Amino acid sequence: MTLYNRLRTGTVPRLLSKYETGTVEIGVTTETPGATPLDPPTTSTVWTEVDAVVTGVPQGMIDGTTIVGDERMVIFQADVDAGARVRIDGKQVVIVRVMPKLAAGDPVMTKVLVR
Repeated sequence: MTLYNRLRTGTVPRLLSKYETGTVEIGVTTETPGATPLDPPTTSTVWTEVDAVVTGVPQGMIDGTTIVGDERMVIFQADVDAGARVRIDGKQVVIVRVMPKLAAGDPVMTKVLVR
């Protein structure tokens, strides 16, 4: 077992569950086409709770344009993109930046900045 596999399957999930703050949910939205071409499609979102740590944004990351300081950093173990839906304590937030850790290969965890 490689170091990254140990991190992915043991260390990171254990630390996230130990230090989790609040309730963080990731929403996956699916769209079902209508019964006929004239019927509108229906969308549904399934929310999954994940172990996560929510913190403020470090001062070094604030640039005054993209990151202004009122964002929060969420660290969890899931693959998301900038269009994903995230709720923190029931409030839906917008993902501003996605930073997978490690940047190459399969990520061990994901840091996202949300607003």
